[in-house]
Amino acid sequence: MAHRDYKTILPELLTGFLVEEDPIKTMLEWLLTELMRVEAEAKVGAPKGKHS
Repeated sequence: MAHRDYKTILPELLTGFLVEEDPIKTMLEWLLTELMRVEAEAKVGAPKGKHS
């Protein structure tokens, strides 16, 4: 399972959130999507798109 390096993309993510109409909602949607992705990858044992 590949891990994302959020430290390198954090400034870009935060800037993107701040320009949204509702930054908190956008951050929570992103966080929940990431948590669901990580949980799904953990259950399957492979990242999305990987067939082995």
